[in-house]
Amino acid sequence: MVHSPISGFSLLEVMVAVAILAVSLLALINFQGQSMFVVGRAEKLTLANFLARQKMAEVVLAIEKEQFQQGVFSEDKSESGTFEEPYEDYKWEWKMRKVEIPVPGGEDGGGMMAMLQMVANQIKDQVREVKLTVTWLELGKEQGFDVVTHLSRL
Repeated sequence: MVHSPISGFSLLEVMVAVAILAVSLLALINFQGQSMFVVGRAEKLTLANFLARQKMAEVVLAIEKEQFQQGVFSEDKSESGTFEEPYEDYKWEWKMRKVEIPVPGGEDGGGMMAMLQMVANQIKDQVREVKLTVTWLELGKEQGFDVVTHLSRL
């Protein structure tokens, strides 16, 4: 058998190389699409975080002002709404409630139980939990998160 001095790739080798290249390019395009989705989600979460911080600061200031004027915390309270333009796609809701600590009941420990009950009542009168929920629509599903803080009257 004599080999010719002209060498090159066979048609089969070229077709295999093109198929490998096509699969690789499809994978890269898929990764690009996923990364765009992740960047969009991160952008929405970051914006929601900033909006939540702003709203929580407004709520805390309003509650503290009301508490300062009245001298006591108001009872359970809640409000909801949407953020102003250009953030009207984001909704907020906050709830304020008393913090109640369950005290185990029982006959044993008499004085200790009375002390625990007194502390629990003081906390119920002096501390409030404020829970803020920020929500938005993403790909047809409601997304959101909660931020919780506690306020105390000194």
